[in-house]
Amino acid sequence: MPGVLSMSEGHAFRRVWLPANKIVFEEGHAGEEAYLIRRGKVEIRKGSMSGGPTVVAALGQNETFGELALIDYSPRTATAIATEPTEVVAISRSEFQRRLGTVDPTVKGVIKVLCKRFRHMTRDASTPRDEVNWADWRRAPRKPKFRISQTS
Repeated sequence: MPGVLSMSEGHAFRRVWLPANKIVFEEGHAGEEAYLIRRGKVEIRKGSMSGGPTVVAALGQNETFGELALIDYSPRTATAIATEPTEVVAISRSEFQRRLGTVDPTVKGVIKVLCKRFRHMTRDASTPRDEVNWADWRRAPRKPKFRISQTS
């Protein structure tokens, strides 16, 4: 979502300089800020039960990350790491929630549903196919509503 956060209201943001390989936040931790990349690159990595982390996103200039935890108060779904010297601007949870408070309740509800779906997609993207609980994905086949009879 390029450009979602704007620097036009400088008082609401703080500028952060990140060296290469700096962890911005870790999977499972509480989220207190969302970020807009001004320059540099950040990878979003998801842990895997069967091996090393999986890169689920490689982000660059004018891209945002970390917003899910500010919307639904859930722990971070992945780890964010600056892969080169990077400048970001951060918005706090309280400022983000203040701005979200002005959004129509129906729209806010849709945003929360989308966050939930995205969290499931992120979780499943890092899970090897043989570890996926397919019961989460589909139900047992239903009985047909009609029957085809054979004539001899």
